[in-house]
Amino acid sequence: MQDIEKGRDAIIDDADPLEIELDNGKKMSVTPIAMTEMNGKQYLAVIVEDTEEFLIYISIDHGETIELLNIEDEKEYELVAEYFENMINDDLEDEDYDDDEKEEKNN
Repeated sequence: MQDIEKGRDAIIDDADPLEIELDNGKKMSVTPIAMTEMNGKQYLAVIVEDTEEFLIYISIDHGETIELLNIEDEKEYELVAEYFENMINDDLEDEDYDDDEKEEKNN
């Protein structure tokens, strides 16, 4: 198993949509949903507008702008995708638990 050096994790709530340009020149609207740092790299997960598909990019902060790079290494992509999937699912389970708890208090 590969050692993973993790840093900050964050689920992003209520983010504004971004327009990104793909390698083929087409533009697409996405919304950031989560970020994490692993092995010294920042990763950003975005959900494609009007779908449930999410994409993952290496994110480089240049102060005023953020550069998104494709993850070229398949193993790296799979590792980060699995990590994001678990992180997002854990957050959704926590939200469900909080909703159930609030409902019980109201009854």
